[in-house]
Amino acid sequence: METIVNKILNDLDLQILNILQNGAQISNSEIAKRVNLSPPATHARIKI
Repeated sequence: METIVNKILNDLDLQILNILQNGAQISNSEIAKRVNLSPPATHARIKI
């Protein structure tokens, strides 16, 4: 059974959230590398 969080956030969003929770000072480009997305796509997900 899916939780409400899983319906709103997909796996990439949860990975980004986990990275930010563990190191909030990490750069957008480093997050993008870790989740295998482009920096603009990563920024768009963080911005929301």
